[in-house]
Parts: sequence; structure tokens; C-alpha cells
Amino acid sequence: SQISFDFRQGTTSDLLAELKEETIDLAFCSSVEDASELTFYPVAEEKLVVIAPKGHPLSNRGSVSIRELEQYPFISFNKESGLYTQIKALFTAAGTYPEVVTHIEEDNAMAGFVAAGYGVAVIPDFYTLQYYDLDRIPIADPMEKRYIYLAVYKQANMLPVVERFRNFVLSRWKRGLI
Repeated sequence: SQISFDFRQGTTSDLLAELKEETIDLAFCSSVEDASELTFYPVAEEKLVVIAPKGHPLSNRGSVSIRELEQYPFISFNKESGLYTQIKALFTAAGTYPEVVTHIEEDNAMAGFVAAGYGVAVIPDFYTLQYYDLDRIPIADPMEKRYIYLAVYKQANMLPVVERFRNFVLSRWKRGLI
């Protein structure tokens, strides 16, 4: 017999709603509070960086503090994104609040807006950022580690193949292969 995967993309809140409705079996997403009906397994660590258009005044810096972003138009994740709360907490801890020019749902769209010169952003340092016309700048402020989680609905009747896939992913993470 043949196994097929159907991959979807969405905000954490959308994916978790689909998990609870049992229209999907597993989700790679951010963790959320107040979701006792779900289990979140950390499976990958992500580093957050500032992104700015090529040639931006921040581009040649070795690192940037969150407070320094206040003077630039800021592109934020929307409130449904798992990253919204973490990035907002960085600004709150720094005692600063940037002027948000737009809210974006997805990482690649955000990178496109930054590359087009609409503003700066804080985003996970993912592989395809290198293909955008922008610069990645490390963040100087201390911050919590950012993880991607494998989410599972506790009440779902997990098929053996889904359980094997979950175990495969978890074993790769524990061995440092993800």
C-alpha cells in the first residue's frame, strides 16, 4: 500500500483549529498557551533576526537592538501568527513600540515586503531568506529560544502510520538531525 502526504500552510491558529476538527493529523507550528487538548513536541529551533532592505542604514551593523527598530517602519506578523506574541514581547521588554505599517501572515510574504522597501521586520532566519534582496542582522537583545513544534490533538484516533511519522520526527530531533 502507498502512503501520501498532503501539506498545507497556514497560521498557527488555523492549523490548530484543523487539528481539533481532525481534518489534519499533525501540524508543525508555534506552541500556544491554554491548549490542554493538544500536545506540543519541540522539533526544531529557530533564531530570530532583523531583516532590512539591501542598503538600509542597519545593513552594515554587526547586531541591532530591538529599541533601534523604533525609528523605522515595521512590518509585523498578524495576531493569528504564533510569532506575533513573541515578537511583541521583545518590543515590550525593550520598552519600545514601532510604527507598524502592515501586518503579514506568512514569512515569505514578509520577506518580500521588506525586500521591496516597505520597512524592517523581525523574522525567523530561514533558509530561503538568502534569495531575497535584503540583509539579515542578528538581534543584540536577549530572548527566549524559538521552537517549531509538532502539534498533536490528544483525542484524535491516530493511525499507526501517523504515529510512526510522529515518532520518526521526534527521534530525528532528539538526535540533532533536524
